[in-house]
Amino acid sequence: MKAYVLLAALLSSALLLLPPAATSSAPRPPPPASKGSSSAGAEGPQVDPRPRDYVGWKLLRIFPSSRPLLTALVASLRNSSQAVVVQVSQEELLADVGLPPKASLEGVLSSALPSPLPPLRSLDAPDAAHATPGREDQPRAEKKLDECQGAESPAGEVSLTRSKRRFSLDFLNWKTLPGFVEEKAKLDGTEPLAWDDYYRYDSIRRFALNLSASLPHVEYLDIGRSFEGRPLFALCFASKAADMKKLFKKKLLKLRRLRTKRGRDPDLAVLQKRNLVTRKRKTSKPYVLIEAGIHAREWIAPAVATYLAQELATLGRKFLKRVTVILAPLTNPDGYEYTHTTDRYWRKNRRTTPTPSCPGVDLNRNWGVGWGDPEGSSGDPCSEVYRGPESFSEPETQALRDLALVWMEKIRLYVSLHCMGRVILHPWGFTRAPSTKQRQLARIAKVMAKHLHRNNQTFVFGQTSHVMYTASGTVEDYMHGAGVKYAYTLELPEDSFELEPEKIIPISKAVWNTFLCTLGEIIKTDGIRSFCKTEKATGKLRKKPATKRKKT
Repeated sequence: MKAYVLLAALLSSALLLLPPAATSSAPRPPPPASKGSSSAGAEGPQVDPRPRDYVGWKLLRIFPSSRPLLTALVASLRNSSQAVVVQVSQEELLADVGLPPKASLEGVLSSALPSPLPPLRSLDAPDAAHATPGREDQPRAEKKLDECQGAESPAGEVSLTRSKRRFSLDFLNWKTLPGFVEEKAKLDGTEPLAWDDYYRYDSIRRFALNLSASLPHVEYLDIGRSFEGRPLFALCFASKAADMKKLFKKKLLKLRRLRTKRGRDPDLAVLQKRNLVTRKRKTSKPYVLIEAGIHAREWIAPAVATYLAQELATLGRKFLKRVTVILAPLTNPDGYEYTHTTDRYWRKNRRTTPTPSCPGVDLNRNWGVGWGDPEGSSGDPCSEVYRGPESFSEPETQALRDLALVWMEKIRLYVSLHCMGRVILHPWGFTRAPSTKQRQLARIAKVMAKHLHRNNQTFVFGQTSHVMYTASGTVEDYMHGAGVKYAYTLELPEDSFELEPEKIIPISKAVWNTFLCTLGEIIKTDGIRSFCKTEKATGKLRKKPATKRKKT
């Protein structure tokens, strides 16, 4: 009986990942493009209009009396819009089917199977008074089943042998399996992080606050508010994190006063010079800036970022004596929450625009370097790459910019976590001309690809405008233009925005190990290199794919 309950629980978990009217192996058809979106700006599928919430559904196990009837039943149900076929066993002559809360099996079969419908009986009913009405031949079918099976019944035994089915009468018995989708309600933001699912904004923020409160080398940085008023935050990992937080507040106030006075940010040339001077000082500790979640639908990015945060916290001060890490795990909280509640494939933030039916700005087209280039972004609010009315028009990009500007002269490595495609991208994206640091950028990208490969992840790498497409106003280009020598976008696996939660930890571990080893190659000190532990891998690395990929 325990095995039976376990099987039911496993089946219910599997159904959560299935779209309606599809089998567990059938791919979900691409949904139609949303109204008002331009073809030039479309960057992937829009949200599937069919229901994705299976809470309240019931799982039925149907026992057809013959193999031909089982085949006909499954074929019909797979074409039904009201059912999901979860499992079929030709050996046991059974099929497990999910139905919506208000749907009846007889109603679904009446529209799915040709008339006349075979006799149908619920094995949930303790007596004939609870049997499905309108079936005068049910007692005969039940009697025939008892004759063929002896004292056994599908209600008490899951496995039915072939020898007990030597009869020709077609009939359908069914029973309800316990412990279905009600056991896994939709996440509401109160859950602690465990990297076994894609958690809501509130859970991610609470994780960051708890990490900061419990460890002296971790500090929570309040960097602003989103368009809808959600706190924007980052985590500072440093040997003297409390001093770093005080310095951050002081420098941030100074930066904003100077911006108000001048009416502009420091010139990029000035930032580049400061960064170069700082890098030449051997006593200067290098900084790393990691950002994730700038595109709302790319759920794997914040998941990996929070995993990196946990690993950084665990590694502790021994590592942080040599490097300081600033990590912003979710830079587009409004859009991220919208993907959990309304539109799974939403990309932008939730800014109101001149076109009320087309809200949102692409936060990765809103940065100062290359902003406004029509080839790499759009001025149409209905486009998914809408760049906004001006550079840094959005509170989310302003907050991340100011976070970077406070320590811009010390940042050696910048990594933006995205999804999808298994690609390591480096500047420039807004032009096909190479960076003056092209050789160094390519060398470290190759190192990253090598270590990802050693961790069972195969990536390609190259300049954004060559490998993917022209993208103007990106954060990667801005960071590089402001003096960050090594600036990268890491497009995490796979060729989908919907990765199974089981893949979070393997991908996160690969990124973590790659981060440690890449940092050792950049900083080139034995203290940092000692944290890199890899095994030899086989296979060749490719500089770039043969064809450009679709925009993400």
